Amino acid sequence: MMNSKTKRIAILSNTSWSIYNFRLGLIKSLIDSNISVLIIAPQDEFSPKLEEIGCEFQAIQLKNYSINPIWDIYYLVQLFFLLRKKQINYLISYTIKPNIYGSLVSRFLTIPNLAVVTGLGHLFTQLSWKTTIAKLLYRFSLKNTPQVWFLNREDRDTFLEQGIVHKSRTFILPSEGVDTHFFQKNKFAGRNPGFNFLFAGRLMEEKGIHDYVKAAKIVKEQKQEVNFIVLGFLDEGSPHAISKSQLDNWEKEGAIQFKGATANIKKHLEKVDCVVLPSYYREGVPRILLEAASMEIPIITTDNVGCREVIQHGENGFVCKPKDPASLAYWMEAITNIPLEKREEMGKSGRKMILSKFKEQFIIEYYIALLEKTFNSKLSSKKRKDNWYSLSKSFPIQYKSRSSGRK
Repeated sequence: MMNSKTKRIAILSNTSWSIYNFRLGLIKSLIDSNISVLIIAPQDEFSPKLEEIGCEFQAIQLKNYSINPIWDIYYLVQLFFLLRKKQINYLISYTIKPNIYGSLVSRFLTIPNLAVVTGLGHLFTQLSWKTTIAKLLYRFSLKNTPQVWFLNREDRDTFLEQGIVHKSRTFILPSEGVDTHFFQKNKFAGRNPGFNFLFAGRLMEEKGIHDYVKAAKIVKEQKQEVNFIVLGFLDEGSPHAISKSQLDNWEKEGAIQFKGATANIKKHLEKVDCVVLPSYYREGVPRILLEAASMEIPIITTDNVGCREVIQHGENGFVCKPKDPASLAYWMEAITNIPLEKREEMGKSGRKMILSKFKEQFIIEYYIALLEKTFNSKLSSKKRKDNWYSLSKSFPIQYKSRSSGRK
């Protein structure tokens, strides 16, 4: 049991929003295990929420989409002095710049670290000189990183083929997990009139929002009682973001209903019949698909990296071709013609998949097992079951510490 001295772990990401929404269960488990958690991310509306659950929060300046090396150097310097001052025992990082620069600083300060590649993003869908630079930086920064985790096999294979990281230091984490107790079907929730599709995610081109709107127009020519809802925040810093004026135009045309951003996706999921993500982005494993399937909602998505992890064509939804509005419209119309009883069976099939592979508790166990190996001690917890430590003994990673059905 780890009682002699509280360990201090830093979690590094490009937004406080992503840490709170995707890793809240992990953070609570670490705190419950008597670990001091420091969050390092840009300040946003979710930063105070992280402090409320017991974390220490440290704001840092980061330009996610900037290619100016001055900003990146400034971020690196901030990290170096911050981590040195806080006397961190372990660092966990997410997303490209935190992974690259967090790993470099960890090497300088001899802090054991884990870099989690949550998807390769537009840099690996639209190849350019930026892709070459990113690969070089990844290769240099991850050279001595003890653990590099991926959310799907394709991303790991890309890193291995490019010689960015050695296979012995990699592991495929089956998504970031979903809280299946929270995201479960509410039998008493009333759905909106008509048949309701939902697109929810970052409003950027690669997520397939244009295809969703074009497909909506095709379906509406045949079925007026069908609604197409869009949820998401405007990522104005991204060069591939959808503008507010474009969203307004789509609404005026009657193609979609834009509901803006939300801090409670569950209440929207309770009112829809199908979730659609026609993404061709280099996803990790899309959270919205996990949440929808967990709530027994059929899904339509592409046979794309990350997305295919959550879909079984004809079982819990349908697979459409990427960048093909006609294919998407075909499967959208198809699902509206399926009797409710059959759609409910599809929803149950999705829920069963989530419970077997993607429960948040399973994901947390992998982190805990790695930390127990790193610290060479079992983490104490009032809530965790005794069998957690058995996973640590058989953990698949060897840790070396440093002091399709389409139409």
